[in-house]
Amino acid sequence: MWSRRITVLCIAIIAGLWDAAIAPWFPGWTTAIRFTLPLVVVLAVFSQQERAVMAAIAGGVILDIFLPSNAGLVSIRFMLIAVAIYSLRQHIITNRSLIGVSVLGALAVFINRILLRAIECSQSVLGKAVIPEEQSVFWIELLLMLFTIVSMFLLFAAFSKRFLPLVSRAPKRTGA
Repeated sequence: MWSRRITVLCIAIIAGLWDAAIAPWFPGWTTAIRFTLPLVVVLAVFSQQERAVMAAIAGGVILDIFLPSNAGLVSIRFMLIAVAIYSLRQHIITNRSLIGVSVLGALAVFINRILLRAIECSQSVLGKAVIPEEQSVFWIELLLMLFTIVSMFLLFAAFSKRFLPLVSRAPKRTGA
């Protein structure tokens, strides 16, 4: 049990370090290649809420530490996204297929943008100086998010026994 938590924590820290230290150096639209939010979405869909929130907080804290934005509050945003996606997965979009994961990933991008704008507006109304968080073009971020989530989903399906059929479809051999 603890080994899974430690594994999720290490992966979230690595994803946060990628998003904070490596992704901003890419040229042009490739700065949208991020891994923390897709990891949070995949964990919210296929794992327990505790693991998704833990990954959101760990990756978000790394991003809060290393990114120059004071408007981000990334750990709180990602935690709220993890809880929202987990709730949507439990009650509304219960299909855990490729399409369901893609819809939840798109909703995560929308929720992230809405929360980011709400935080920036509240800080500008309060009179605090706001350093805006770097965001790529919305459609590029959405497409790269979907590509990353689909790739993670396929990797998860390839190395997990969760998607195997309950009954083997291979014909039974008879000893003759």
